[in-house]
Amino acid sequence: MTRHRREDELKLKVLRLQIKAGVAALERGDFIEIDDADLDNYFNGLIAAPRFPEAN
Repeated sequence: MTRHRREDELKLKVLRLQIKAGVAALERGDFIEIDDADLDNYFNGLIAAPRFPEAN
């Protein structure tokens, strides 16, 4: 098996795990609903938020 094929298989495995996690979150109600009118503000808030907490 080529390196490229192994990498592709690993990417698919990770994607499947992420899909399962997302479906499980939806099934347990772990999400928020956002009106279309508020969507831009929500995304702007995500962009403005720091990605990693600052170390103290």
